Amino acid sequence: MSKLAIFIIFSAVMLTLILVEIIPQMIIPKYDFETVFVKKPKIEKINYKIEKITDTDCRRDSECATPEEYLLMSRCPFASKCIDGKCAVVCPDF
Repeated sequence: MSKLAIFIIFSAVMLTLILVEIIPQMIIPKYDFETVFVKKPKIEKINYKIEKITDTDCRRDSECATPEEYLLMSRCPFASKCIDGKCAVVCPDF
């Protein structure tokens, strides 16, 4: 076999190895399916204006229900929060 034929066969084998092994890894990256990245939601800090602090203890009543008279008002989307161990009616400060 001539040196030219050996060189052509060797070149074809090397080119095949490059095309099969190296180029797909460059085009299609290998993914690590063991590690899962979860994007954590961004927590926005909302300031509240306290309208009224009730006598209800948060440790006994974890619901902290908003009184009806505040729910009927349209000037603010009132909610209840536990502040210093007491239920309080608050208005988000936008």
